Amino acid sequence: MGSDHAPVMCTFGFNKDFRLDLTEAESRFNFTKADWGLFGNTLDGMITEINNENLNDIKSFDGVFSNLINASANSAIPKFAATTLKSYPRFIVDLIKLSRNIRKRKKKLKKNSEELKVLNCEFNKLTHQIRVSIRKYTEDRWANFLGKLGPYPASSSTFWAIINRARSQKKGTGIPKLFQDGRIYESDEDKANLFASILSKTFSESGSDCTDFDTNCYNYVEEFVSKLDYSDEQFSKVSFLELVNIIDKLKVDSSP
Repeated sequence: MGSDHAPVMCTFGFNKDFRLDLTEAESRFNFTKADWGLFGNTLDGMITEINNENLNDIKSFDGVFSNLINASANSAIPKFAATTLKSYPRFIVDLIKLSRNIRKRKKKLKKNSEELKVLNCEFNKLTHQIRVSIRKYTEDRWANFLGKLGPYPASSSTFWAIINRARSQKKGTGIPKLFQDGRIYESDEDKANLFASILSKTFSESGSDCTDFDTNCYNYVEEFVSKLDYSDEQFSKVSFLELVNIIDKLKVDSSP
């Protein structure tokens, strides 16, 4: 691939399926806020401290310079805040990926084909399996959570905090403040009335205030049509016999 870097892939096995409840998001550099001057100065200072006696081969050089770049980046480039992401167990994630692959394969097949019928059957079974697995996983997590609260979970503040969080509805963004003719419209009722007045005025028989719109549009269309060339002088003449020969040489279901 034109690079001297070799990727390394590792596979880890877990005995329990519910080890992947939470995954840590990989921290990423925020290059838009990087201090490149500090990065360069830090890197230059570290390079002068390299002990050349310990660099006997290319692998040693590669490791040393990689560490220098990483250290300089960590000191001069801030990172995005790492967040904890919720994830389903690996076997559910694999089922979801498999269903997506089947959906992609279905899109490439013709309707009523035998392969499509087989994939539809497989996709439906897989979708049902995913739903059952997610429901069981959610129920197990909830049962595990209640078990940690003791014999009387309803007496726990943690229990009611989660219940109230589920009950509370997320607020929509709503319509921002509107400015019209020097007036500010803040309440939803005022905004709705403003929209109603504009729409009723625009689509009434009198129309909008732009009385010249129809005239300008008509004149534009008339001018555009008048400049069109309807003559066939720019095309080469073809006899009927030539046209028949061209059609005979065409492939089936093709255009001349």
